[in-house]
Amino acid sequence: TDDGANWVPFANGTGVVNKAGRNSATVVAPAVTSSRFRVRVVPASGAPSASTGNFEIWEENEGFESGGLSTWPWINDGGWQVASNGPYRGGASAKGVGGGGSTRKLSLMLNVASSGYIRFVHNSYSWLLVYIDGVEVYRDASNMWRPAAVPISAGVHRIDFRADDTTYLDCLSLPVGSGVLL
Repeated sequence: TDDGANWVPFANGTGVVNKAGRNSATVVAPAVTSSRFRVRVVPASGAPSASTGNFEIWEENEGFESGGLSTWPWINDGGWQVASNGPYRGGASAKGVGGGGSTRKLSLMLNVASSGYIRFVHNSYSWLLVYIDGVEVYRDASNMWRPAAVPISAGVHRIDFRADDTTYLDCLSLPVGSGVLL
C-alpha cells in the first residue's frame, strides 16, 4: 500500500499469477481497512521497470469452492454445474453448458442494500449473457478469462447468468450489505 510518502508492504501478502493475461496478477493480502489502495509491481530481475496503479478491493462472495451449487440458493435449469477443470482462481468455478440451440440459466434472488456492482470473472466459448429482472445488462464472448462489473440498484432483484455454449463463471462479488434470498 502507499500512504502517499512511503510504500508499506502487506504483512504476509503474496502475489499469485492468474489466468487473466500475461501481465496480470492477483494480490492475496490479509484484511485491509480501506476499499481503495495503490499497488506497486516490482518485476523480477531483468524484466521491465516497476509500475504502479490504483485498484479497488474486490471481495469475493462466491467462488464455487464448495464443489456444488448448494451453498447459495441458486436456481439452476440443470445446465450448470461446479467444475474443477480450469477455474480462474481456486479449485472450482461454475460451468454452464448450452449448445444445440439451448441457453442454460443460473439465477439468484438478491436483496441489494445499496446500489453498487455485481462483479465476476468469466470465460465464454460463445456468449455469456447477464440479466437483471429480465433486462439484458451484459453480453460478452471472450474465449479467455475476463473480469466484468454490472451496475445494480438497491432493492430485490433476480440475476440470471445465461450460457449458450460452454461458459465458466468465478469470483462473484456483490455490493456490500447484499443478501441472498431463499
